Amino acid sequence: MKLSPTLKGICFLLLFAAALHYATDNSRSTVDAPKSDANGHETNTLAEKIWSDTIETSNPHQSELTYHVYRPALQADARPWTLVLLGGFNADGRRFMKAPYTRFASEHGYIIVAPSFKSSHQNFRDRVSYQFPQAWSGRALHAILDRLAASEPIDRDHIMVFGFSAGAQFAHRFALLYPSSCVASASHAAGGYTAPETFTQTQFLVTVGSKDSESRKKWARIFTDAADALGISVQHEIINGAGHNLTPSQIRMSFDFFTKARGRR
Repeated sequence: MKLSPTLKGICFLLLFAAALHYATDNSRSTVDAPKSDANGHETNTLAEKIWSDTIETSNPHQSELTYHVYRPALQADARPWTLVLLGGFNADGRRFMKAPYTRFASEHGYIIVAPSFKSSHQNFRDRVSYQFPQAWSGRALHAILDRLAASEPIDRDHIMVFGFSAGAQFAHRFALLYPSSCVASASHAAGGYTAPETFTQTQFLVTVGSKDSESRKKWARIFTDAADALGISVQHEIINGAGHNLTPSQIRMSFDFFTKARGRR
């Protein structure tokens, strides 16, 4: 039977729509699809994944903030805690998307969130740089966590935050600003601290190298003494032989500290 041009056109559109529907459904099924074991039984796990994204911020110096995420292989019903990692001044968060950080997250059940905060020295002098989370960076981090919580099995009510140098300034101030969700903070070689004014259940690790600047050693002691006076759990360590750098021993110390802090909750 010979089809009219109109009928041919309708048939073509129907076939095209069916093919498009199949392709769309098939692509969706491959994203975080349940794994199967050797016997073909569904294991209901999510695969390990690393990705980056951006959010808009209220800071004119960094209106678009890039952040990096590591999700270890997980059971689909797991709710891993949040591990926030920050390096030195204007550091790229991608540096944390590898061992030993990803290994620790995988072994102990964390999703890593590593923002690539940027700032200027003028921002710092005006106290609106990312080292001061009350200015804008604290809200930016919460916006990232809100976005992740919409699609990932993340426990954003249990946060561990780790920082070196400028990142350490953010880490302890963020913990003081959001004590209800921040379980523990590890701050290494911060160039300045904000002393706590009231008691908090958040636990703190403060380290500085024996060869770092006298001002950094002084600030670490000021914070520790203020926390001690309020009955806050704080661990103060001088890293023998270290200058203004992050050493493997400080990283291991942080992982041990987080593990113990989690055990106390």
